[in-house]
Amino acid sequence: DWFVPFLIGTALIISGMFIPVIPLLLVYGYFAQVMRIAIKGETMVLPPWSNWGQLLKDGLRSLAVGAIYLGPGIIVTVIGFSAYFVMIFASIAMTPESPYDTSSSGLAVLLMMGSMGVLFLSMFVGTLLLLAGAIPLPAAIGNFIAHDKLSAAFYLRELGAILRADKWGYFIAWLVY
Repeated sequence: DWFVPFLIGTALIISGMFIPVIPLLLVYGYFAQVMRIAIKGETMVLPPWSNWGQLLKDGLRSLAVGAIYLGPGIIVTVIGFSAYFVMIFASIAMTPESPYDTSSSGLAVLLMMGSMGVLFLSMFVGTLLLLAGAIPLPAAIGNFIAHDKLSAAFYLRELGAILRADKWGYFIAWLVY
């Protein structure tokens, strides 16, 4: 009986390309439901798409955990890109109209070079922060599902124990994911 749940999930993922957020929250909730079955050690089957309210609730909670873990990297990257564009537009505005007017061309060049530095630095730091948040994220979501408490996603000692229990297995699963 895998075909109907698979078809519904596929339809929701495709509709998520046209309708923002809600279909994907339902899919994340379904992932949580499948993970809950695995955590309980039950037979792995695709469960029916029922209890849409619970699916939406689990999807929202999974999204919240992801936003908290990945938020710092996203914020640094967005701020860096914003600063880059502001500095680029400022350097364009300061570029003299005439090639003979050099009064502000030095500052325009400095702004342009600085904007590149800000962009690359924010991309580097943002990527490091995203990786730092993405590595424990699956374990955090699994822990919140296992305890059925949002705060369980932030039990750092438990997450550390999960990550240390099978380092290579977790790393390979994380890479595949």
